[in-house]
Amino acid sequence: MERIKEIKKAAMECGFEADLFIEEKKTAEISVAEGRIEKSENSDSFGAAIRVFKDGKMGFGFFTEKSGETAENIIKKALQGAYIEGYGDYTLALPGEYKNAKMVCGGYDGIDAKKMENTALAMENAVKNFSGKIEFVRETSFEKMKKTTAYFNTRGVDVSYEKTFYSLQTMAISSDGNERKAVDGFAGESLFENINPEKTGAETAQRAVRLLNAKPVPTGRYTLILPPHTGVDFLGLLSGMFLYSNIRKGKSLLKKNKKGDKIASEKISISDDALLDYGAGSF
Repeated sequence: MERIKEIKKAAMECGFEADLFIEEKKTAEISVAEGRIEKSENSDSFGAAIRVFKDGKMGFGFFTEKSGETAENIIKKALQGAYIEGYGDYTLALPGEYKNAKMVCGGYDGIDAKKMENTALAMENAVKNFSGKIEFVRETSFEKMKKTTAYFNTRGVDVSYEKTFYSLQTMAISSDGNERKAVDGFAGESLFENINPEKTGAETAQRAVRLLNAKPVPTGRYTLILPPHTGVDFLGLLSGMFLYSNIRKGKSLLKKNKKGDKIASEKISISDDALLDYGAGSF
């Protein structure tokens, strides 16, 4: 893209260290309700951010249009917005061999509107047919997305990669005549063949039915068996503790810990690997 080339050139000529992050997405979505298409949408999005490092401080700028301000103005604004505290020990990545996980579904372009519709309908039917206690199903949607991400800096790094992702979403409403319960269902995969609308729909309906007549338990200590989606929610609450940026700023409970310190039960194992093939968060 011509504009990105201009900004790269301006960054190289600005006299300071700088880096540029670019992301472009193309998405298609089909929603169904009561056995027919409710909505069909296609959308594109684009965003780019630039950081400029001056005297140990960082300035930031961004743009969301492929045409508009000149490259020089974008860099000038980034320099003017340098943070007061700065990042004196920040280092830009150096050129090297950058490995990417496998993230692109080879059949992405072959997933047409009819396949998307059938996938969404299969999930809706799985929810409806699970139990007579399923009163109705809210709008069920299927989305496919292809994303292109690129990174450049003035030290010579210039890399990019593509990623595909498919997602299914629905809501099951259960009722026993006395009360209603609503449960969201979601599934996301980088490969279309790993999407299972029947399984996801049935699991969503099952959770909605199980909530009927639920009662609170007395306060106390209990041994819990958590389903995966609940375990992920708990991990999400804790994840901020492990971010180096939070530890460095003293915003983490682990701020005083060092490598090798025991911080949890040996039965707990958490792995963060961005290079897992076809992982939802891989890059």
